[in-house]
Amino acid sequence: MQITVSSNIKEVQKQLHSFERKALKSATVRALNKTGTSVTAEAARRIKSRTALPIGRIKKKMKIRKARRGYYVWSVVGLRAATNIIEWVTPAKQAVGAFRKQKGVRSRAWGRSKVYPGTFIAPGKNSGKLLVYVRDQRKTSGIRGVQGPSVRSAFYQELKDLEPYARKRFGVVFEREVSYEIQKFYRR
Repeated sequence: MQITVSSNIKEVQKQLHSFERKALKSATVRALNKTGTSVTAEAARRIKSRTALPIGRIKKKMKIRKARRGYYVWSVVGLRAATNIIEWVTPAKQAVGAFRKQKGVRSRAWGRSKVYPGTFIAPGKNSGKLLVYVRDQRKTSGIRGVQGPSVRSAFYQELKDLEPYARKRFGVVFEREVSYEIQKFYRR
């Protein structure tokens, strides 16, 4: 998702004095970044309702590229696609071999508690982080990770509803930032 305003700025700058041009540039950058922060928070709330992941974990999976002077674009990039269902296993049960006597791992992925048959917890091959696996003879290692809801797909499902929210929010924040910059100049 991107919020871009570079085309409008060039037209407006032609009609302004030099101090007002500087004020417009800094106000635009701050407005984009503040709008982006509120859009990120709103997206995290909406994704939480779809995936049942805590908001903090959702925000860690989002990589944000902020606007700066000369680059009037705020964007969310690099959303990780898959999340192992260990994220929804209670912390007390996140141990190697914790489910040996049961038929599988109990997880609350997608907001509902369910036992995933044939699954077990083991450390990751490269990271050492505990993950949930299931046996799979088609893989060379003989196991594959069990994936839960995807933050990326939930984000793209919410994207259509977030764009009007971002446009509306940008208009409000931009007006506020421009008036602040102009007041700051006249106070000197």
